[in-house]
Amino acid sequence: MGCAEKEGRGVKNIAIVEDEHAAAERLTAYIQRYAGEFGQQFNITRFCDGEAFLQNYKTIYAVVFLDIQMPRKNGMDAAEELRRYDKMSPSFSSPTWCSTP
Repeated sequence: MGCAEKEGRGVKNIAIVEDEHAAAERLTAYIQRYAGEFGQQFNITRFCDGEAFLQNYKTIYAVVFLDIQMPRKNGMDAAEELRRYDKMSPSFSSPTWCSTP
């Protein structure tokens, strides 16, 4: 799955903002495993950096996962700007959320 590509159709929209392909794929796999175990469906969209995410932002995401260290606009800056557009969207930022197998 490449940047700004969607996967599946579901009830809840999730944004993954991550510049490293392997980390984004790992998080996608975790979400898909959760969906399978709990009978949920998610529409996952990936963005390669905070700037691309914010340029295309729509208030449709139930959850936004933001990597902290990214080129152009990092996850902390993107989360701060996101709050100006959408005060209700839950966002999670961490440099290590995909580091555990």
